[in-house]
Amino acid sequence: MAENSASFKDQVKQWTKETYLKAKARTALLRIGVTGHADDMFRTSVRQRYGEIDSISFKMVRYMVFVHKGVGKGNKISDPGRKKKPKEWFNPIIDERLPQLADMVAAEKADSTVNVIQIK
Repeated sequence: MAENSASFKDQVKQWTKETYLKAKARTALLRIGVTGHADDMFRTSVRQRYGEIDSISFKMVRYMVFVHKGVGKGNKISDPGRKKKPKEWFNPIIDERLPQLADMVAAEKADSTVNVIQIK
């Protein structure tokens, strides 16, 4: 079971890395953060508690959230005639990649549950 757990952790870390790289590629494609330090400040982390992965975090400068939503510099999300248009760079990547992560977690937790329930 420990071997499966280590493999699962490696899979989740790999998923995080691939998702990070896809998001960075999307920012380059949309030319987001070219003038600032947004690219340098985009980071990920995989946190563990009690030897199990607890959370995956994607950290970015606030500006990147504003760009994603098309707000800032007086443009509010509620303004129908706002000049800035959303450049959705993050959510489409997560939406695309999340089912793969869900399948990995489901498989790991199903194996763990069966192993605990079985008589040994």
